Amino acid sequence: MSRYALLRPALALVAVAALATSACDSAGGDGEATTTCDFNYKNPQENKKGIGETCTVGSECQYGVCILPTTAGNIINNQFGYCSRGCNCDNADGSQLSSEDKASYTCLDPSGFQGAKRQVVPICETVADCTAIDSSWLSCEIPDTGAALKVCHAIQ
Repeated sequence: MSRYALLRPALALVAVAALATSACDSAGGDGEATTTCDFNYKNPQENKKGIGETCTVGSECQYGVCILPTTAGNIINNQFGYCSRGCNCDNADGSQLSSEDKASYTCLDPSGFQGAKRQVVPICETVADCTAIDSSWLSCEIPDTGAALKVCHAIQ
């Protein structure tokens, strides 16, 4: 048996480990997986629409992020665009929700959806919580994936 035949299994394991490491998220300091931020989470602009309010373009929103019905991973709204921001990404403290924000918002991670991106969405107990943010929201429910809390929905 050649020495290359003996090395092949070891090289295959190294290659698989390298692919797995590069394809997966890395673990943050708090044990949560982190990703590269696809949506802005820094420097909110005053006098712009807040998270959960309707929008048609990002420039209307505090963080410059408008999640449209066609945005990859938008599993809560197929009716209108809504303002959001990135979250739990870049292994950056600023991308995490503050304790104060966690009372009103959650980071939705629509894992398992092609091209899905983490985004901040409004949490709710009843649809009235959602319509207090914007009258366009239709329901308050746990999403199919990505969160354990009820969030505002507009799916028809």
